[in-house]
Amino acid sequence: MLEAYRLALLCAIIYLNVHCAPSPEHIVYPKLLEARGMNGTKLLNIKDGLTLSLEKLSVLADSLVFTENIDGVAVETIMNGTELEQNLYQDKEKMAAVAVEE
Repeated sequence: MLEAYRLALLCAIIYLNVHCAPSPEHIVYPKLLEARGMNGTKLLNIKDGLTLSLEKLSVLADSLVFTENIDGVAVETIMNGTELEQNLYQDKEKMAAVAVEE
């Protein structure tokens, strides 16, 4: 009887691991719709049933320092935050952020 419980537990663990595996990837071709939503938001159709209502996102400072490690040496690059977020949009409801270039 104990073996049957062990087997059931093992099957449940395997099922949960397989069920929680990452979803397969999908290739999509988003479309920026000509119609604009309320308050000047842009509408981006990702796929059937998924359309983002995009509004400008402003999260970066006017200038920021980007630090990267190259062969053990820290290299700092000053970047223009205003320029970086020029194409940055968000959909608060769907908790999505995207860069859109028209």
